[in-house]
Amino acid sequence: NKMLISFLPNNKTNRENIENRASGLTRIFHFKLARQAMRSALDIFGFKKNQIVLMPASLCPAVIDPFSNYGLKIKLYALDRDFQWDIDNLRENICLNTAAIYVIHYFGITYDLTEVRKLCDEYEIALIEDCALAGYDPSTCIGKLGDVAIFSLWKFHPIGSGAFLSINNRSL
Repeated sequence: NKMLISFLPNNKTNRENIENRASGLTRIFHFKLARQAMRSALDIFGFKKNQIVLMPASLCPAVIDPFSNYGLKIKLYALDRDFQWDIDNLRENICLNTAAIYVIHYFGITYDLTEVRKLCDEYEIALIEDCALAGYDPSTCIGKLGDVAIFSLWKFHPIGSGAFLSINNRSL
């Protein structure tokens, strides 16, 4: 059985609209679901099929869908009991075909991404920050160190759906 999953924006006009808006002052784009926001981020990055994204070993299958549907390969990295990565383990998992490191702020806990950001800069790969489980508070550093950050608003507010993509890397 095959399942077709559709993500919006899914046509050239919508993608061009996002790209044009992203070049201006607007850096936050609203979506119904975080998966849709992530798919748009993948389009903006321009990743190539079969590139690798390093992801934490503990994640929801919904996180993987946009990446696998885009044709990217997922390589899992280890987490400790506190859902923290080991920077040396991340470094060991990077290969020539690695396009990005994906990190998750679990249970609203803010993780220090300074070392991960430096690692991504060193290898010239993207840092994708998943803030779906962290809510949104513009006064914190959550969602600000990744090249992009995804927020899922409906998980913390009494609304049926709602997500946004924050583009932090001005060169995107």
